[in-house]
Amino acid sequence: MSQYAKEGANAEKNFVIEMNNDKNDPRWRELGIEDAKNYFAIRVTTQKMSKIHGKQVFCKSDVFIAKSEKKFDNSYLTEEDLKQNGLEPVNASGISIKKDDAKNIQWVKMTINTVKKLFGDVEIGAGISLYERKGTNDNSLDESMKKNITIVEKWCDSIKAFESFYDDISDISKLFDSSESDEIRQEIAKKVGKFATSKMKNEIDTNEELQKKIFWGIGVFADPFCATWVFEDGKLKKTKSYVPKYSITTGSNRTKSFTISIKGSK
Repeated sequence: MSQYAKEGANAEKNFVIEMNNDKNDPRWRELGIEDAKNYFAIRVTTQKMSKIHGKQVFCKSDVFIAKSEKKFDNSYLTEEDLKQNGLEPVNASGISIKKDDAKNIQWVKMTINTVKKLFGDVEIGAGISLYERKGTNDNSLDESMKKNITIVEKWCDSIKAFESFYDDISDISKLFDSSESDEIRQEIAKKVGKFATSKMKNEIDTNEELQKKIFWGIGVFADPFCATWVFEDGKLKKTKSYVPKYSITTGSNRTKSFTISIKGSK
């Protein structure tokens, strides 16, 4: 576990312990619970099924609230306690615990299928993934430009489908023409990358349902494993209409790991 992950886990544990130790903590009332005697904070410790990934992944809530008439000697409660003691989860109580350096957050890592489910078009992911300069492990710009063919063929059904998607970009067909100069292909790749990144960002910024899925897992994970609340900078607030600062990046090896990530940004 990385140092960042350890700090995140500690922040989640501390939140649970603080809430369960003090039923007069003002955060209970902020959650809409006036009498917290029979309510408990529970830490999420297992992965959950994601509708956009089609597999078990880490969900968006780190903590949720559950109800029980039982008394607990231990203030640190997890999902294991939920199963053993018959605690009943409270709807819409999922809480995302954010550390101060939220810029290091990876909000979502998207495969080709995930991009298609969220944005409808795989070509947008292909455009973002293009090499726009010489790759770190490549011997020449030409080598990197040739890799763009592999990227597009993996992301899209065909080169033709990609070119059709970006037909507003002049000379798009020259991007994969090895008889063209490296510099011409590079300039086209830059135009495509800029257009694709701008398009994805615009879709996120103007679509509230998309924002809910990407940042808070609403519509992706079962309740309460999506985040209705976020605890950030020492304050609880509703995630509704809250869009954190973010950036769009590619995977570290874009010809082997075909992914796009939405990460935190300053």
